[in-house]
Amino acid sequence: MGPWGSGRGAPTNEWASPWPPTHAVALFAPCDTMGWGRNAKRVLAARYENASRRRSQAQTRFLRIEKSKEGRVELQSAVANFVGTGKDGSRVRLDLVALVHVADEQYYKKIHERCGKCDRVLFEMITARENVHTDVHGRKTLKRRMFPTAQQIEMASAYGLKSQIQSMDCCREGWYLADLEKEVVQKLQENAREAVWGSSPAQLLAGNMVEALRLLVEGRSSGAMKSKLVRALLWITPCPEAGLLLLDWARQGGRPAPVLLPLASTLFALDLPTSRKLAFAQDLVSGQAIGIRANDPRTTLIGKRNEAAVTAVSQAIEDGCKHIAVLYGGLHMKDLARRLEVELDFYQTGEEWNVAWEVNQRPTALPALTGLFVASLTLLGIDALDWLDTLDFVVESWASTGPTAATLNVLLYLLRHAVIYLSLGRWLLEWDQELFQEEVAQHVVE
Repeated sequence: MGPWGSGRGAPTNEWASPWPPTHAVALFAPCDTMGWGRNAKRVLAARYENASRRRSQAQTRFLRIEKSKEGRVELQSAVANFVGTGKDGSRVRLDLVALVHVADEQYYKKIHERCGKCDRVLFEMITARENVHTDVHGRKTLKRRMFPTAQQIEMASAYGLKSQIQSMDCCREGWYLADLEKEVVQKLQENAREAVWGSSPAQLLAGNMVEALRLLVEGRSSGAMKSKLVRALLWITPCPEAGLLLLDWARQGGRPAPVLLPLASTLFALDLPTSRKLAFAQDLVSGQAIGIRANDPRTTLIGKRNEAAVTAVSQAIEDGCKHIAVLYGGLHMKDLARRLEVELDFYQTGEEWNVAWEVNQRPTALPALTGLFVASLTLLGIDALDWLDTLDFVVESWASTGPTAATLNVLLYLLRHAVIYLSLGRWLLEWDQELFQEEVAQHVVE
């Protein structure tokens, strides 16, 4: 939120003029001699202070899971509305449209309709340089329409959804590429010693394992050596995943994920396709949490590509565009919003939410809360038996055959509980929300 924005919620007319409050204070300065100028200055200064405070509470969530009035579970993505100033001092509107890359086809149709009202649409897409045309001013467009790979179509179809590339035509008039070419991305990643985009499945798996190991050692908010020592000690206790999750929650905060009860209901009803879709939605939302590398602005895939997007916005302003849409993935949005405010002096005036897809729950004979309680007790009981069995085996094997078998059994114990900890951390809690935090009701585009 900028110094004159209204922050979250509906737009306001608190600062209708494109001039910042400091200019307004200067305009009222000569009125001191008239007796009311000082009061006007105090009013404007108070407004500026309030607006600055709202700026520190910038929107951090661009993907969320909500329940509709009809009881359906919806994955929603945000459209953040910004206002800035053009090169001639006129008002420039910008819609920061968070995209989900697989969704219902109707979702993409609504985004197309929205973009039809804009002077310029800036979109993300990593593609080869041979597919991109760059004009003399540096503006980039696609030479031809892109189509999804068989793997992308198969993944979307597995959830009964459509791929973004399959559903959106980015070769329309006024649509410009605001991203880096594949060759540039790969070169930057090599220089930064990051996992290279488009690399083999084995390399991607290795990168994911490194990220998982970092979470196991440091948790979701890296702390001092004392914190790491506490984490290390928790691994030798019964049910270590419970202690580790409580430690993460104490350090970072969080609240039960909204998908938790619907997911439990579908699992108890043996509705596996719906369970997979709910788990997929929670995976996407969990990526917004602090400490997750997938949304780290220091990486090439987030930071460097966001720099390219902001450069394209600057170009659109220079070209005289008055209404701009920026289409990027949801995990880019927090950093993009910050860059728009800090680098281009935009301020947020409101937000809307689009439904990417929805899930209908089947009724189940076992209430979800009862089922979760039973499942929790079962997990604690199994964990206790597992710990006792492992301890007994380690003592016996160390005495009879030496440390090799005992060490292997300890490693297997740690591996089992590491998988449980990582799984529960993704689906049990929302790490970017506080336990008693209330969200302001926002308009949902039906």
